[in-house]
Amino acid sequence: MSATDIVIEKAKDLTDEEAKAVLTCIAHFPRPRRWTARELLLLPLAERSRILEAQATEATEHYRNNPDLIVEDVDPPFDYEGRETL
Repeated sequence: MSATDIVIEKAKDLTDEEAKAVLTCIAHFPRPRRWTARELLLLPLAERSRILEAQATEATEHYRNNPDLIVEDVDPPFDYEGRETL
Protein backbone atom coordinates (compact mmCIF):
# COMPACT_ATOMS: atom_id res chain seq x y z
CA MET A 1 0.00 0.00 0.00
CA SER A 2 1.45 3.37 -1.00
CA ALA A 3 1.70 6.36 1.32
CA THR A 4 -1.04 8.06 -0.69
CA ASP A 5 -3.36 5.07 -0.22
CA ILE A 6 -2.71 5.12 3.53
CA VAL A 7 -3.45 8.85 3.75
CA ILE A 8 -6.67 8.43 1.74
CA GLU A 9 -7.78 5.56 3.98
CA LYS A 10 -7.05 7.47 7.20
CA ALA A 11 -8.63 10.69 5.88
CA LYS A 12 -12.02 8.98 5.61
CA ASP A 13 -12.44 9.14 9.39
CA LEU A 14 -11.40 12.78 9.88
CA THR A 15 -13.75 15.49 11.05
CA ASP A 16 -13.99 18.66 8.94
CA GLU A 17 -11.78 20.47 11.45
CA GLU A 18 -9.14 17.71 11.37
CA ALA A 19 -9.23 17.63 7.56
CA LYS A 20 -8.60 21.41 7.44
CA ALA A 21 -5.62 20.97 9.79
CA VAL A 22 -4.19 18.19 7.61
CA LEU A 23 -4.62 20.27 4.44
CA THR A 24 -2.90 23.23 6.11
CA CYS A 25 0.01 20.96 7.02
CA ILE A 26 0.24 19.50 3.52
CA ALA A 27 0.26 23.00 1.99
CA HIS A 28 3.59 23.68 3.74
CA PHE A 29 5.41 20.81 2.01
CA PRO A 30 7.56 21.92 -0.91
CA ARG A 31 6.33 20.79 -4.31
CA PRO A 32 8.66 19.92 -7.19
CA ARG A 33 8.99 22.61 -9.84
CA ARG A 34 6.91 22.03 -12.99
CA TRP A 35 8.73 23.36 -16.01
CA THR A 36 7.06 24.46 -19.22
CA ALA A 37 8.77 23.67 -22.52
CA ARG A 38 9.45 27.40 -23.00
CA GLU A 39 11.07 27.70 -19.57
CA LEU A 40 13.28 24.67 -20.23
CA LEU A 41 14.42 26.09 -23.56
CA LEU A 42 15.48 29.33 -21.88
CA LEU A 43 17.76 27.53 -19.41
CA PRO A 44 21.46 26.97 -20.05
CA LEU A 45 22.12 23.63 -21.77
CA ALA A 46 23.83 22.07 -18.72
CA GLU A 47 20.92 22.94 -16.42
CA ARG A 48 18.36 21.75 -18.98
CA SER A 49 20.23 18.46 -19.40
CA ARG A 50 20.40 17.94 -15.64
CA ILE A 51 16.65 18.49 -15.23
CA LEU A 52 15.71 16.25 -18.15
CA GLU A 53 18.08 13.50 -17.01
CA ALA A 54 16.52 13.56 -13.54
CA GLN A 55 13.04 13.34 -15.09
CA ALA A 56 14.07 10.42 -17.31
CA THR A 57 15.54 8.59 -14.31
CA GLU A 58 12.35 9.16 -12.33
CA ALA A 59 10.19 7.96 -15.23
CA THR A 60 12.34 4.85 -15.65
CA GLU A 61 11.89 3.94 -11.98
CA HIS A 62 8.17 4.71 -12.14
CA TYR A 63 7.59 2.34 -15.06
CA ARG A 64 9.96 -0.28 -13.64
CA ASN A 65 7.90 -0.33 -10.43
CA ASN A 66 4.56 -0.16 -12.29
CA PRO A 67 4.88 -2.43 -15.34
CA ASP A 68 1.09 -2.52 -15.75
CA LEU A 69 1.33 1.09 -17.02
CA ILE A 70 3.38 0.01 -20.04
CA VAL A 71 1.36 -0.47 -23.21
CA GLU A 72 3.21 -2.89 -25.47
CA ASP A 73 0.92 -3.37 -28.47
CA VAL A 74 0.54 0.22 -29.69
CA ASP A 75 1.84 1.39 -33.04
CA PRO A 76 4.12 4.42 -32.63
CA PRO A 77 2.93 7.65 -34.31
CA PHE A 78 6.37 8.07 -35.94
CA ASP A 79 8.84 5.66 -37.50
CA TYR A 80 12.58 5.74 -36.83
CA GLU A 81 13.07 8.29 -39.62
CA GLY A 82 10.67 10.71 -37.94
CA ARG A 83 7.89 10.24 -40.50
CA GLU A 84 4.28 9.93 -39.37
CA THR A 85 2.92 6.40 -39.47
CA LEU A 86 -0.74 7.13 -38.80
